[in-house]
Amino acid sequence: MEAVANAIVHRDYFINAPIFINIFKNRLEIISLGILPNTVTEENMRYGVHIERNPRFFHF
Repeated sequence: MEAVANAIVHRDYFINAPIFINIFKNRLEIISLGILPNTVTEENMRYGVHIERNPRFFHF
């Protein structure tokens, strides 16, 4: 459930594409298209760096 919520909150709504949820026998894949925001990279995400792409969703 948290992974789906993260896909909704962190997605890039300027891209007109759905969130894909694929269910397999051995795994669940959740794909939300878009690029990483601003200065976030895969490397610095490992160290906890994040930017709230849609901050309104965090404060309701």
